[in-house]
Amino acid sequence: MTRANLLGALAVAVCSAAAKSDVVVAEGAGSASSTEPARVVIRCRPGLRADEVVRELRDRGTEAGSTFAETLKGVSRCGAINFRLAVDPPPANAALASKVGLDRFLLADVAPGADASEVCRELAGRSNGVFELVEREAIGELHSVPPNDLLFANQWSLSNTGQSVESQTGLPGVDVGWLFAIPPGLPMADVIVAVLDTGLSRTHPEFEGRTVPGRNVTTGNGGDPNNTADWPNNSHGTKCSGVIAAAQGNSIGISGVAANAKVMPIKIQVGSSVGAALAAQGLTWATDHGVRIASMSWGIPGTASGLSLLRTAVLYAHDSGVLLLSSTGNVPGAAINFPAAWPEVIAVGATDNRDQLALFSTTGPEMDMVAPGASIETTVDQLNNPNGYAYENGTSFAAPMAAAVAAMVWGVNPSLTAEDVRTILIYSSRDLGPAGYDATYAWGRLDAAGAVREAIATLPRCPADLSGNRVVDTGDLFYFFDLYFLYAGQTQNIQFLDFDHDSMIGVGDIFLYLDSWFRGC
Repeated sequence: MTRANLLGALAVAVCSAAAKSDVVVAEGAGSASSTEPARVVIRCRPGLRADEVVRELRDRGTEAGSTFAETLKGVSRCGAINFRLAVDPPPANAALASKVGLDRFLLADVAPGADASEVCRELAGRSNGVFELVEREAIGELHSVPPNDLLFANQWSLSNTGQSVESQTGLPGVDVGWLFAIPPGLPMADVIVAVLDTGLSRTHPEFEGRTVPGRNVTTGNGGDPNNTADWPNNSHGTKCSGVIAAAQGNSIGISGVAANAKVMPIKIQVGSSVGAALAAQGLTWATDHGVRIASMSWGIPGTASGLSLLRTAVLYAHDSGVLLLSSTGNVPGAAINFPAAWPEVIAVGATDNRDQLALFSTTGPEMDMVAPGASIETTVDQLNNPNGYAYENGTSFAAPMAAAVAAMVWGVNPSLTAEDVRTILIYSSRDLGPAGYDATYAWGRLDAAGAVREAIATLPRCPADLSGNRVVDTGDLFYFFDLYFLYAGQTQNIQFLDFDHDSMIGVGDIFLYLDSWFRGC
């Protein structure tokens, strides 16, 4: 559409405000707090970019006698609204953004207390073909369950010795195999993991040297977009980030799962509600700034209403090669929330220290895997526990655990694609419940050791070089026996140790590996 044609359409729109419209009008899932501004998501018709419309609205608003911009800014009975780009700055990959339609979205910020639904109806009636879709932004919530007690040093998810955690005795070995996941001396590349959440503590000692610059998209048209400090009332982003990247071997606190992971904090919310539009903007920014993995520990219920912008941003990130993971939700029997319900996203449910589905975990046919998410010790920095630690519960903590293992897999073999890493995570998981896929545990429980072994198996090497460092030495020997005792008796996903090809790990594999080791490469 040319400038003249667009101006004409906008002008005619003023005169046809009362006319019926074929613009799709949809209600978003969830609801925002009455004290927070509501947002209306607008998709322009095909062939028309959002930046063109915003520019014309601003230009027309300054012209003498202009009515369109002022009319839309003061829609009757709805309070003042402010138009802006839904994704700002615009996506770096303009061709992909145009292909999936991400460059066609606007946001209209509605004044607190205004009727966003009425705004949607009025904007649809006034657009005169410029707008294709007008919907209230969908709102979701964090996927954490409030903790019961402060922590004591006990990370059962990484090493389960049968210890009692919050009054529940675990089963030895029911963990992600973290102690034996990384062979000694194996080089690992750094991997950036975006945590789309409430931000990240700027003072917690566990994150010294463990982060890269992120983005605060909650500021709208004002504020500092570089201020990603966490929300002190909840600290949800710091809790999720600690699972992934808390410093290892620093003589304090806990160990994050992935020593090679760097957290990129993307602050998409202040409070417990999550807006789909801001999440989309944060995901797009992270995609354009080098992130390889995006961890999203929140969800939005309902149908596609209010989710069109987020859906498009997910496609943009996925097609850009970003691995997407999200928690399923914390309401048993409910439908899995978005974005986890979309096929491009790995949907992660939660288990406890006895390999049972956590009582709070949402399940459904869209779920891909489960990971530890009950009584997870992690970092926290909030008003009642500054720079501290706490036990946390929720699928919120299962998703970043899987994201961290994905970072380990990519660190072992950076040449893998996002789809390769997704396949490895799911294929290597420990099957629980009925054999194969089931509605409770999906494909199985996260297995860090198995996933890393699958990544190493893709590297060119000789059979005796279990560590993948292209040298056969005593490190490989000790690593073999670590893995042998971890997987002894297992029949699933153990090809890398099954030297006698009998589909089981046993004594025969020891003799054949020793023979290979003495012969070397």
